[in-house]
Amino acid sequence: MTVHRDPFDRFAAHYDWLATDQMLSGDLLWDRFGTRLDSLPSGARILDCACGTGYNALALVEHGFIVTASDVSEAMLLEAHRRLGDQAAVHRCAWADLPNLFTESFDVVVCTGNSLIHAGDELGMTSALTGMASVLRPRGLLLLDTRNWEKMRRDKPRLQVPHPPRLRGGRAGVSIYSWHWPEGWNAPHRLEILVVLSDGDQTTTSQTQIMFYPFRFSDLTKRLEQVGLEIECHTYQSGTDFYEVTARRIAR
Repeated sequence: MTVHRDPFDRFAAHYDWLATDQMLSGDLLWDRFGTRLDSLPSGARILDCACGTGYNALALVEHGFIVTASDVSEAMLLEAHRRLGDQAAVHRCAWADLPNLFTESFDVVVCTGNSLIHAGDELGMTSALTGMASVLRPRGLLLLDTRNWEKMRRDKPRLQVPHPPRLRGGRAGVSIYSWHWPEGWNAPHRLEILVVLSDGDQTTTSQTQIMFYPFRFSDLTKRLEQVGLEIECHTYQSGTDFYEVTARRIAR
């Protein structure tokens, strides 16, 4: 198995504080991809790769699909296990290793949560997309979303509070992002994330640092085509903060 350093080793238990309630409930997944998902038959086989703490996988299970979840982070998978129980199979696996793990193909592969930036540089991203395409049945769908990195690199934000503070389980929490922008696209980029939690009596913090490689929409389009996937629809526009892509494996 490919070995990766895990930036979420100590951060996974607080990762859900980066997500909105709409994300945790699965509502955002259905807002973005519901038309495609609702057209699938009950019992369709779906792989949620880079599943994180498993909230999208749980939403897919609750809609009647047979769900498998995978992630390269052992710490994140522990959280996914807690959320999913025995409702979905959970595997530790890098994208590139997916075809070595699964012998049966999936109707849909889901890769959400802006996960693709963790694949690395152009070679790493192409390898990741190859792994996802390889486990799709012919004409199967890849559903992915991402930040609009062209807009991000134009704006170059330094500090962000992406969501207002919220209350959960008697605690208040807020996440803070600190972005570091190198000169060129091909250099590794850095994001520091701080989560601040308060139960009224005590304040605690948790932080991690992520190195990532952004990409343009044209880069994504080219790399999808290289691995045998064709874009069916997308929501990319130059001014959008996020966009979604639905791609289909080309039948050969």
